[in-house]
Amino acid sequence: MIIFLDLETNGTANCSVLQFAALKFRKIDLKNGIINPVDKIDKYYFPNNGEKFNFFAAKVHGITTQKIITERNKSFISYPKTFLKEFERGNDHFYNFFRGIDTIGGHNIDFDLRFFPNWIQNKKRLCTMKLNKKIVCAEDKLGRIKYPKLIECIKYYNLNYDETKLHNAIYDIEMTAMVFNKTLKKIDLDF
Repeated sequence: MIIFLDLETNGTANCSVLQFAALKFRKIDLKNGIINPVDKIDKYYFPNNGEKFNFFAAKVHGITTQKIITERNKSFISYPKTFLKEFERGNDHFYNFFRGIDTIGGHNIDFDLRFFPNWIQNKKRLCTMKLNKKIVCAEDKLGRIKYPKLIECIKYYNLNYDETKLHNAIYDIEMTAMVFNKTLKKIDLDF
């Protein structure tokens, strides 16, 4: 099984996870890609104790205390207030979601996996950012090929998207799965 996941964080280093979203798929069909997720998570968390909201991060993803409260109130399940608490003993829902997974994918997945314990980090990784570097050929300010942003991959593959929904983890991961499916048609992936 494979999980594609994305996080929205309260910064880029030494910070809290504010949103975690993931789609679980049974397998990858190398001809048709990943289709029909069998499970999904979309959770919002408060910053860790003592950590203030990062204004610059909030400007990117729009996550505020009020948004966290609103989204948590929509949930049908009870879950920890902070992301770190998801990994404490007794949290069967979170553990079961990752059980049986051999591959974790995402866009810039190495960044996201830094926030997870080793038993999750040690899975095989699929990174749409890395897979698409030589396909999308996005350039930095000096004209050098760089790792493409998710939006650059979306535009390259001419996918329909809603720019107002970007940087929402569940939307980003849905778009990442679509990018991955398009990428499979451009590369030979030994899986």
